[in-house]
Amino acid sequence: MQIYKNIPMGIFYFKIIGCVLNLSIKILRFYLRKLILIFNFKLKPYNCFKRENELKPVPIDDILSI
Repeated sequence: MQIYKNIPMGIFYFKIIGCVLNLSIKILRFYLRKLILIFNFKLKPYNCFKRENELKPVPIDDILSI
């Protein structure tokens, strides 16, 4: 009887852990995007004549795709 009682709770906890992991991965990807963009702007040699619209965005989805 004890085993049957614990199975639904195990599934429930597994779902919660999966949901939390999914959220944390999404948040981490969001912050990674920001960090990569910031580093991209910092690492580029500064040119006075260069305009903002000339800076191309990084293909983040290609980098972070698993």
